[in-house]
Amino acid sequence: MTESNLYTLLESVVEDNHSFKFPIQSISKELINMLITQQEFDYFMMQAYKILKRDYGFVYGHIFLTTLETKLNLSNLDVYSLSEIEYQQKISDLLMTLENLVITRIDKNSPDGEMMTVMGGEN
Repeated sequence: MTESNLYTLLESVVEDNHSFKFPIQSISKELINMLITQQEFDYFMMQAYKILKRDYGFVYGHIFLTTLETKLNLSNLDVYSLSEIEYQQKISDLLMTLENLVITRIDKNSPDGEMMTVMGGEN
């Protein structure tokens, strides 16, 4: 399957299922503090995760951490070693990503859910 065919298929899945904007407003204080206080990155990251997990469930917390890890490349980067400007650019990029993030809920037992399970390699 080509990338454009896959994109078209995923677009139709999104159109057929409920989608929600990521609840960035619920962790806005933590994200602002994360942006301006590099030394407290871990603290505000965990506070944001706890709020999302408490108010929206594990999945939203996991999506936040996964997005954070991907955008900041945390497996290969120590945020505390970045210059202030580099750090703020990365956090700003994270904020833009979260503002534009849309989560689509797909029932695992639906045809779309079964298709996504097969595409993901889970049996």
